[in-house]
Amino acid sequence: MGNSLEEYARIKQILAQNDIRYDMKVSDLSSPTAFGSNRAFGTFGLNHSVLKLYYVYVHKNDYDKAVYFINKKD
Repeated sequence: MGNSLEEYARIKQILAQNDIRYDMKVSDLSSPTAFGSNRAFGTFGLNHSVLKLYYVYVHKNDYDKAVYFINKKD
């Protein structure tokens, strides 16, 4: 999980290159349902660079392999 689109894209590319299946989810924190439907304050004052959270899921059997490739330094 993280809020960097660049890191999200990098991880997806690494997993695809190493034939590791993954699922993804993007959570938009600026959505009215993120804080409840009664939210009346909008997004004023929020740091817009952190309004999205990116999640990448791998099967538990692929977790160690995924971590290895993601952390591997070229």
